[in-house]
Amino acid sequence: MQEDSRYIKIHFLNDKTMTFTFPQQVEATYMAGALRNMQNAPQLLIKTDERFYMFPWTSIKFIEAIPVPEVDIQNCVQGAELLASTD
Repeated sequence: MQEDSRYIKIHFLNDKTMTFTFPQQVEATYMAGALRNMQNAPQLLIKTDERFYMFPWTSIKFIEAIPVPEVDIQNCVQGAELLASTD
C-alpha cells in the first residue's frame, strides 16, 4: 500500500458497507473545497480500475475516512474522541 493511500468506508441505509482505498486526490490545502464540492454533488462518484460507482447521497447513512484531513473543515467538530459506539 502506498504511503499516500486513503480509505473510505461507506455505510448505507440498508446496513451494507463498502470500503475503498485510493491515492491522495488533492493537496491538503485544497481539501476543504474538495469536500464542499463533493457534498454539493447529487451523488458520490468513485472510479476503480474496473468499475464506476454512483452512490446517491440519499442511500448513504455515513462515511468513515482515513486518514483525517489535515485542514480545518467548516461546520465540523474538531478534536473529538469517540467514547462509545453500538453496531
